[in-house]
Order: sequence, then structure tokens, then C-alpha cells
Amino acid sequence: MNRAATIFIGLLLAAASLGLYQTKYRIESLKHDLASIRNAMWVEQDAIHVLQAEWAYLNRPQRLAELSTKFLSSLGPVLPSQIVTINELPLKEEREGASARTPP
Repeated sequence: MNRAATIFIGLLLAAASLGLYQTKYRIESLKHDLASIRNAMWVEQDAIHVLQAEWAYLNRPQRLAELSTKFLSSLGPVLPSQIVTINELPLKEEREGASARTPP
């Protein structure tokens, strides 16, 4: 009985050692994964900060005013003759038929 108990306890200690060994290296692997995820997160946060700075730079009121005077100066107020009802718009078939009849 004493010999069987010694063998059983020895096998139990070997199994516990093997489990502890596997757990240790699994934890180290998870720590490595966590560190790489944190590094990727820092890179993405830096990219977000750069994009926010670019957005703020492009949305400056002075720049937008210059662009609006440059590109929107030819636009004027909408004339009443330009406003139509839905019923006055041509149907899709009518538009396609008209474009097919006109030579390019």
C-alpha cells in the first residue's frame, strides 16, 4: 500500500508540474498578445489624432470662405421657374427613350 501511494503521489505531482508548466507558458503567450494589441492600439490612436488635426486644419473658417468664394460665386438664388412638382418630372422610361433617340 505504501508503494502504491508513493507512485500515485509521484504521478499526481508530475501531472501538477505539467499543468503548471503549460499554464505558465500560456500566460506568457497571452501577455505577449496583450502587449501587441496595446501597441496596435497606440498606433491607431496616434493615427486618429493626426486625422483629427488634419480635419481641423481643413475646416478652418478662412479656408472655407476662400473655397466658397472661388467655387460658389457663380451660384445664385433659386428662381421660382426652377421649382417644379413631382408630376412635372419626366418618368425614367421617357428620359431613357429621349437619350436613346438623340445621337451622341
